[in-house]
Amino acid sequence: MPRIIKGVWLDKNDMELKQDSNGFCTAIHYGETVRTKIVTENVLDTDKATVSICIKAQIAGQSAAIKGLPIVLDPIPIKDNQAISKAIYLELDWYNEAAASYNYKTHQTELNPQDALTLVFDAKLSNHTYTYKNLPRKKIDKLKPISYRRNYEELLGLFHIKNKSRKYKGKKHQIDNYENHFIGIQPALNIVLDEFRKQIYQNRVGAKRMQAAVLECARKLWDIAVQQAQTSEVDDRPLYWARNKMSVLLKRHPRYQKQVDILRSTVRPKTELAKLLQLLEEESRNYTNIAFATKRKEKKVLITGFDPFILNAFNHPDFVGNILQSNPSGCVALQLHNTYIANAHIQAMIVPVRYTDFDGSQSQNEGQGEGIIEQYITPWIKEVDMIVTISQSLPNHYDIDVFATATRGGFVDNKNYTRIKSSHALPTKREWIMTTLPEQMSKPRKIKFNWEYNRQSNRKKKHPAANEKLESGSGGNYLSNEIFYRVAKLREEMRPQLPTGHFHISKLQDKGEDLSHKQTQKLIKIVKRGLEAAIKSLD
Repeated sequence: MPRIIKGVWLDKNDMELKQDSNGFCTAIHYGETVRTKIVTENVLDTDKATVSICIKAQIAGQSAAIKGLPIVLDPIPIKDNQAISKAIYLELDWYNEAAASYNYKTHQTELNPQDALTLVFDAKLSNHTYTYKNLPRKKIDKLKPISYRRNYEELLGLFHIKNKSRKYKGKKHQIDNYENHFIGIQPALNIVLDEFRKQIYQNRVGAKRMQAAVLECARKLWDIAVQQAQTSEVDDRPLYWARNKMSVLLKRHPRYQKQVDILRSTVRPKTELAKLLQLLEEESRNYTNIAFATKRKEKKVLITGFDPFILNAFNHPDFVGNILQSNPSGCVALQLHNTYIANAHIQAMIVPVRYTDFDGSQSQNEGQGEGIIEQYITPWIKEVDMIVTISQSLPNHYDIDVFATATRGGFVDNKNYTRIKSSHALPTKREWIMTTLPEQMSKPRKIKFNWEYNRQSNRKKKHPAANEKLESGSGGNYLSNEIFYRVAKLREEMRPQLPTGHFHISKLQDKGEDLSHKQTQKLIKIVKRGLEAAIKSLD
């Protein structure tokens, strides 16, 4: 009697996929293609097999209707008791990344195998009533494609937009999440991301085309964010979340499956993927496109802002954040970039809240050395007239920090990484450095110089001892203090008289509220007045 003996999954090279220790085939990535193979017995070559691919295990919290599934293939001719289907593309959207969770003990993103999408196929022979279903356990019938798992920073964007309701509290969602919500504030960013995905997931995209796609689309992210900030409502969040999403699309590409560590959610250094991600950062943060006007009488002022941070409002063991949080310094950078204040041309970049970028270490809890500040700020030390790094402070505070310390506090960053408390950010003999920003910068109302250090009031404006180790600078001991110190160290080594320093500006969302355009514009006016006063003093 004609019958089907078994069915197997094949990779793009028509090799049978093997099962893992749990009985699932996981050696295939989303974004790749597979085929089905039916092995029959006593079947004539004139017969055909009808194959349908469907979901065997439904994913918690995901709609039963997944776009593109189930698939019913055209009848497949049988030859020599075998039938091999056409190639089936494993759509990226089939991967339910919302089923992932972050483990704070192991610092890894985990995906329960029971929650992962499982694909199986059924088959039946034409003109026969036998239907082949539920392959024996020892057969290769359960396909669980794998993919890069988002790291802590990237995972936060997947929490449900209605998380405050009892029904969705603490849950993630593929579509109705914060990442998509914020990107949707600037619809043009979605167009860029769709364009990017189409470009890099085309068949046979080589290294040059990948690089060109990253270069083009990452630059568009920055340009769109700047244009939006200067023509409509300023908001740094769409740029932040769009960059995260573009980064994940890159890391998930099958071309780079051997260049990522899925368990650790990291990228192997010095790989093609690592270089593309660096290019993405350079273009979307404006690291490498600083371009000052060439007129001799115009001053050149470089400012920097930071990404939003302390965003986890859901389950962090050490704090309660605000997923709606913007960073006012990022808003300032976007609105003032490539504009003029007094007789100065302003150029801006936005830096991440990540230790790895600052010290070059991929370790979760320790590191020391040079990073993005030394790489991208050094070329401008001898070229500009002033450098002002900017970050978020306490509400209603507009403080020009006086002292920067080489010492770190070690508070968690946006990747949930830490650094050893009281360790130095980089090898140095200078325990602390002072600002060289002009006193005139504090003339506008609300702006003042902050002389504190070690979290102690310093009304008499005393200086620490020459080699005194400060546990905290005027602006604390987090990355805002660190960018201040690193730029000041470069200045002392290369051009001691250059005005540089750090400007801590008011936090606008102190009670978990959304961003207010009106309040943001008031803040930017105060910052501009401070910058203008400083610039005029340079003449």
